[in-house]
Amino acid sequence: WFDRIVTSSDENSYDYAVMDCPEVLAWPGIYDFSLSDQTEIGTQVAFFGFPLEHDNLSIHSGFVSSLYKKRSTLILQLDASVNAGNSGGPLIDLETKKVIGIVTRKATGLSEKFNALRGVLGSNIIALEQQNRKFRILGLNPFEAFAASQYQLMELAGEIERQSNVGIGYAFSATHLMDTGLF
Repeated sequence: WFDRIVTSSDENSYDYAVMDCPEVLAWPGIYDFSLSDQTEIGTQVAFFGFPLEHDNLSIHSGFVSSLYKKRSTLILQLDASVNAGNSGGPLIDLETKKVIGIVTRKATGLSEKFNALRGVLGSNIIALEQQNRKFRILGLNPFEAFAASQYQLMELAGEIERQSNVGIGYAFSATHLMDTGLF
């Protein structure tokens, strides 16, 4: 599939890839995803994706709640349920049926707290793994048992963060794609 990429973002940037798939365009009744750089706060939008690693394509809707510039790119803040698996998908203006952006990410407001929690758990694990491995109580090493519980908490924190959703997402304006000169 990498040979089909027409344009894409930097890996640490806007999280998108536009691919050339002529066999999809040959399907009867496929939607014409034309781009528009026209949007405003209050625009009702929809976007597609495979949220939370589900196998089924789903559609979500919401509104553009804010517009602002980040570097040279217009960012659209969404009042919509964006999840991991929606990023990279088209943001469609429901009135005009045109693509006005590309969904990039969600925001939970908890990212710093989850990072802090992972940091504490990681420190606990390192400290526990440095303890004397020969210490046993009734055949059980309490340091190893506690370290195992910290690994489980680390995994649980990652899953809770992945699924947390406060209904805020972001997209970048289709203007960014239009400026590439490919469309």
